[in-house]
Amino acid sequence: MRHLLLTFGKSVNSGAPTGAVAKAFLPGVSVARLRSMHRKEKDPKASNRLLVCIHRKQGKTIMEIADTLNIPRSTVTDWIKNIGQGGLGKRYDVKNKGAPCKLSKRQLEALERDLEAGPAAVGLGEDTWTIPLVRAHIKKKFRVEYHVSSVWALVRRLGFVYEPGAPTLRFTF
Repeated sequence: MRHLLLTFGKSVNSGAPTGAVAKAFLPGVSVARLRSMHRKEKDPKASNRLLVCIHRKQGKTIMEIADTLNIPRSTVTDWIKNIGQGGLGKRYDVKNKGAPCKLSKRQLEALERDLEAGPAAVGLGEDTWTIPLVRAHIKKKFRVEYHVSSVWALVRRLGFVYEPGAPTLRFTF
């Protein structure tokens, strides 16, 4: 069975490598430079992406690269597209930092003081903090709602840790 790949509105026979593909991909970057970068690369994913670039610069088709490296064709296509459009810096994963904190710096400082003081000191009538209690306190005092797992992350971010062996959750720092 022969496959036909469509790129940039033109059909390219996936079985035959073309010199035009190699010249169009990362112009100004040689195979020797890519090999040198590949040898020095410590990040395994970035190393694989550089290997894909080397094969592509050598004129190999997406199917040949995918088969040679045992990587899904869609992944090879995505890597070639991203690196081809964004340059070699796109070989690295972008770290997802998540949503920004819902509490301001001042509110976080106030929450930290409340946690240090304990639930009884802030008028909650309990001896120890629990995650649901911290969540309720944040909602009441700052009018901000958090998911339970996000409260856990927030409490850890403030430097508090779970104290095992306590009858209920206690925070120590």
